[in-house]
Amino acid sequence: MITIKTISNLEGLNLLCLNCIFDQSQRNRHSSHILEVDEMDFPKHYQEIIRKLQRAVLNEQI
Repeated sequence: MITIKTISNLEGLNLLCLNCIFDQSQRNRHSSHILEVDEMDFPKHYQEIIRKLQRAVLNEQI
Protein backbone atom coordinates (compact mmCIF):
# COMPACT_ATOMS: atom_id res chain seq x y z
CA MET A 1 0.00 0.00 0.00
CA ILE A 2 1.21 3.48 -0.87
CA THR A 3 0.37 6.38 1.42
CA ILE A 4 0.66 9.93 0.19
CA LYS A 5 0.04 12.51 2.91
CA THR A 6 -1.11 15.23 0.52
CA ILE A 7 -4.14 13.23 -0.63
CA SER A 8 -7.32 14.25 1.17
CA ASN A 9 -9.69 11.67 2.58
CA LEU A 10 -12.12 12.26 -0.29
CA GLU A 11 -9.40 11.93 -2.90
CA GLY A 12 -8.16 8.77 -1.20
CA LEU A 13 -11.68 7.35 -1.22
CA ASN A 14 -12.00 8.20 -4.92
CA LEU A 15 -8.70 6.45 -5.68
CA LEU A 16 -9.81 3.41 -3.71
CA CYS A 17 -13.06 3.26 -5.67
CA LEU A 18 -11.16 3.67 -8.94
CA ASN A 19 -8.91 0.77 -7.96
CA CYS A 20 -12.02 -1.39 -7.52
CA ILE A 21 -12.30 -1.44 -11.31
CA PHE A 22 -9.22 -3.67 -11.28
CA ASP A 23 -10.50 -6.01 -8.55
CA GLN A 24 -8.93 -9.40 -9.29
CA SER A 25 -11.95 -11.24 -7.90
CA GLN A 26 -13.74 -10.12 -11.10
CA ARG A 27 -11.49 -12.19 -13.34
CA ASN A 28 -13.11 -14.05 -16.19
CA ARG A 29 -13.34 -17.76 -15.39
CA HIS A 30 -11.93 -18.66 -18.83
CA SER A 31 -9.10 -16.13 -18.91
CA SER A 32 -7.42 -14.66 -15.85
CA HIS A 33 -6.23 -11.75 -18.02
CA ILE A 34 -9.77 -10.44 -18.49
CA LEU A 35 -11.85 -8.75 -15.81
CA GLU A 36 -15.62 -8.78 -16.01
CA VAL A 37 -16.63 -5.24 -15.08
CA ASP A 38 -20.16 -3.84 -15.22
CA GLU A 39 -19.94 -0.07 -15.51
CA MET A 40 -23.34 0.23 -13.82
CA ASP A 41 -21.76 -1.02 -10.58
CA PHE A 42 -19.72 2.21 -10.38
CA PRO A 43 -20.55 5.88 -9.92
CA LYS A 44 -21.27 7.81 -13.11
CA HIS A 45 -17.93 9.64 -13.12
CA TYR A 46 -16.08 6.28 -13.33
CA GLN A 47 -18.26 4.86 -16.08
CA GLU A 48 -16.49 6.90 -18.77
CA ILE A 49 -13.13 5.52 -17.59
CA ILE A 50 -14.51 1.99 -17.79
CA ARG A 51 -15.84 2.61 -21.31
CA LYS A 52 -12.43 3.92 -22.40
CA LEU A 53 -10.74 0.83 -20.99
CA GLN A 54 -13.25 -1.40 -22.79
CA ARG A 55 -12.60 0.42 -26.10
CA ALA A 56 -8.85 0.02 -25.56
CA VAL A 57 -9.27 -3.73 -25.16
CA LEU A 58 -10.98 -3.88 -28.55
CA ASN A 59 -8.25 -1.85 -30.25
CA GLU A 60 -5.55 -4.20 -31.56
CA GLN A 61 -3.01 -1.37 -31.80
CA ILE A 62 -3.04 -0.76 -28.04
